[in-house]
Amino acid sequence: MPPISYRYDSRRNLIRTHCEGFVSLADTVDHFSDLLNDVTVGIHANLLLDLRNQTSVPMIDQLAIVTEAMERIALELRFSRCAVLADCERVYGLARMFQAMAGKMFQAIEVFADATIAESWLASTDR
Repeated sequence: MPPISYRYDSRRNLIRTHCEGFVSLADTVDHFSDLLNDVTVGIHANLLLDLRNQTSVPMIDQLAIVTEAMERIALELRFSRCAVLADCERVYGLARMFQAMAGKMFQAIEVFADATIAESWLASTDR
């Protein structure tokens, strides 16, 4: 199983991305390519990014590369909101850095420790 997987919920226009174990820069770039090439993914989708099982933490320069790569797909998909799930200090710090760097790609981006609260926050934006 790849370290990054996603499911698209067309009814809610929600991309659920799950990161598990060691996630490399190449894994992340490949994931973005998969999203961009997935014709079922709608524009203005909300994103639930689950980092709770990710064991690797990228360096700041790698996070900048990830953000730049994500900006390219954001031009096509025009994301709506992003909820990032992080449940430990190390991953929470990563999520907060991502929030600061990627904020302009989303109408709103928040970091949560609780999946239910994150889901509720995203659902409050459903049209």
